[in-house]
Amino acid sequence: MKDFIIVKTNNKINLEKYLLKKVKYSDYDYKTILKYISEILLNWIETNENLDRFIDDETYYKYFNLFIYSEYLTPHTKYDYKFDEKLIDYFEHFSSTNDDDIISMYLNFKGIFKSSGIPLFDNYKDSSYPFNEFIFSICDYKDPYNGDIDEHNSFDNEEDILIY
Repeated sequence: MKDFIIVKTNNKINLEKYLLKKVKYSDYDYKTILKYISEILLNWIETNENLDRFIDDETYYKYFNLFIYSEYLTPHTKYDYKFDEKLIDYFEHFSSTNDDDIISMYLNFKGIFKSSGIPLFDNYKDSSYPFNEFIFSICDYKDPYNGDIDEHNSFDNEEDILIY
């Protein structure tokens, strides 16, 4: 009996061809649908007072398409988020305070893709977490630890301080 060698190949369509694919039963292409999705996310970023996007619109759309292509199109590859690991505390704070909104957007996007017949977000391993990383990588996040003390959390006298 002969031994067989299994060779893994990357059969992923290139990004340009992927964006030009036509949506079944529609005049739209994937690029149009992704543009619509990216506008929803961009609007959320722009209205979030704790975020300040530091890239221009054209770069944002380019990065967004690459992000979706890398993270969610099978076979998956890892998108390079390029944020400083020293900011992990800020990232965790950002994720914990914005996770509900991001999950809701992700589920909305998933519904849009499903109704459009685009096979994205349909893998059981797909989640909204990469969106947290993507948003954090293109925005400055307002310092949650800036030293402002909430009047309800400040200690006005020694009676408020508990000693253990």
